[in-house]
Amino acid sequence: MTRLYILLFLASLTSCIHPGRLSKLPKDIAIVQKKQTINQYKTGTNTLTIQYLGAGGMYLLHDNEGILIDPFFSNQKVGKLARSVLFDKKNIRASKKMVAYGLKSIEAQTGPLAPQVKAIFSAHSHYDHLLDVPAVFATLNKPMVYLNQTGYNICYSTIDKNKMDVLEAHMTTADKTRPPITWATDSTSVNVYPILADHNPHLKNIKAFDGDITTSNQTFKNPYDKTTANTWLEGNTFAFVIDYVTNNQITLRLYIQSSSCNATCAPTTAGKLGKCFSLLDSLPPHPIDVAFLGIASYAASPQYPAELLTALNPAAVVWLHWEDFFRSYTRPPKTVRATNVPAFFKLDAVSKVKSNAYLPWPRAVLEIKY
Repeated sequence: MTRLYILLFLASLTSCIHPGRLSKLPKDIAIVQKKQTINQYKTGTNTLTIQYLGAGGMYLLHDNEGILIDPFFSNQKVGKLARSVLFDKKNIRASKKMVAYGLKSIEAQTGPLAPQVKAIFSAHSHYDHLLDVPAVFATLNKPMVYLNQTGYNICYSTIDKNKMDVLEAHMTTADKTRPPITWATDSTSVNVYPILADHNPHLKNIKAFDGDITTSNQTFKNPYDKTTANTWLEGNTFAFVIDYVTNNQITLRLYIQSSSCNATCAPTTAGKLGKCFSLLDSLPPHPIDVAFLGIASYAASPQYPAELLTALNPAAVVWLHWEDFFRSYTRPPKTVRATNVPAFFKLDAVSKVKSNAYLPWPRAVLEIKY
C-alpha cells in the first residue's frame, strides 16, 4: 500500500502538478538572487556567510571554518523516481557533474572548501538531503558526518564509519540532557544542538519514503553507485540550533528546520514544546537571531509556521526548500510542486515577519552581521 501511495504521489507530480513561476509570488518578498546582508537587528564586527544550496541545503562559513547542511545538487527526474518505485529499479544516484558544479559554486564565493569544512550535517535521509553527502565527503578532506541512524545504515559501506556519528546519540530527550556537538574556531566556539523534529506528508496524507533502515547497507559502496528510491527512507528528522559563542557568551543563535512539520510537533506556545521536540527550552537562554524554515508541503500542517514562529520569535527569517528540486540544478528556479508557494506568503503569520524575511535562490549568499 505504501508503494501505491508513493506512485500516486509521483504520478500527480508528473501529470498535473507543475513547478510554479516566480512571477506569481507577491512583489514585496525579499527575493535574494545573488547576495544580501542581514544586519537590521544587530551591529557588530562579526560576519557569518551563508550560501543557500537548494532543497534546504546550506553552507555556513565563519572564521574560515564551515558547516555543510544537507548538500544536494543531483536533482532527479520524477519519471526516474516513479520507475524506481514501481520496478524497484536502481536508477537513483549522485551526479559527478552536478556535485562538482555545486561545490565549485560554493568555492566561487568562499574559496577552497576542503580546508574549510569542519562537519556535514544531514537533517534526515531522504535522497534530496543525503544522496550527495557520500560524494561530498569523499571530495573534501573527509570531515565528520552527523546523520540519523537510518542515514548511518544507508552510508555504512560508503563513508568511513569512524567519520560518522548518529544524531540520536546527541539529542536531548525527556530522560537525558546531552551536551552539544562542539568545536572551536580561531575566535569562536560553535555549538550544534540536534532537535528531534518531524516531516510533513508530501501531498495530503501521502508521505513518500517514510520509515527507517534498520540494517547496514552492504551494496552501496561507491558514492556514485545507482540505488533504488526506497534506499533513501526518512528515518528521524532533525532541526538544528547552532550557537556561535565568544568569551563564553552566545553572540549568535540560528534555528534551522528545512522541513515543514505537523503542528503537534511544533512548540505550541512560547517556551512550551510539542511532543516531537527534544526540550528546546533546556538550551542556554538566548533569543533566536535567524530562523531558517522550510516551505514545501506546509499546507499539511494548518498551524505551520504560525506556532513555530510564535515559539521561536526570531529576529529574522530565511525561507528554505521552496524551489522545484526536480528541475535541473543549473537552471533558474521555479517554485516547488504540490505546494502553493504564493499562498504561503499570504498567511497571516508569514505576512507579519515579511519585513525581516528573505527568500534566497539556490547559490545566493546571505551575510549575517552580528
